[in-house]
Amino acid sequence: MSVDALPDLTDAVQHEVGLLATDLMRRIVHHAHVEEQELYPVLEKMLGCGHLVEAMLFDHRVIEGGACDLVRIDPGDRARLACVLHRLDALLTTHVAKEETIVFPLLESR
Repeated sequence: MSVDALPDLTDAVQHEVGLLATDLMRRIVHHAHVEEQELYPVLEKMLGCGHLVEAMLFDHRVIEGGACDLVRIDPGDRARLACVLHRLDALLTTHVAKEETIVFPLLESR
């Protein structure tokens, strides 16, 4: 289902989509915390990539802010929900691309 379809959903389905989106974001935030505890210290200590770690942590804070926005949205505010989901999609896509093209190759080079 596309986020663009949100305005056409029934209230019950819309509510379920909101719950699923919130659960997804909680999982993503948990994943970010694991990266911060396990992955980023290795980048910083072994590879001296402090600036890269700072940039990735910044991404995490922005994503977490979006997750908080998602949780606070009134389930009936479909336009706001769609906006926040689009923004989070862009943030997450960019962050994952950084991991795949920068972070993971650095770790594999060691």
